[in-house]
Amino acid sequence: LREEVKRSGLERDTILLFMTDNGTTNPGGFNAGMRGRKASPYDGGHRVPCFIYWPGGPFANGLDVDRLTAHIDLMPTLASLCNLPVADDLHFD
Repeated sequence: LREEVKRSGLERDTILLFMTDNGTTNPGGFNAGMRGRKASPYDGGHRVPCFIYWPGGPFANGLDVDRLTAHIDLMPTLASLCNLPVADDLHFD
């Protein structure tokens, strides 16, 4: 996907996101040795990767976010990064 976006000349203006869901409910499922399972308050129940690739954006040197975030943070963050106006009475859920 990255190669196609680059070849098309859109790489600097395209934000690519990679993330997963929060794991399996199966007791034998993989959770990287972390404590807990899906829906539990422990890392094994909610910790997932989220990678944002945007060569033309403000993350040229990479950025690790060490605070707790959730999927509901993505839309307001993307709108802000793209300088898109968001109505004051719009609530993301």
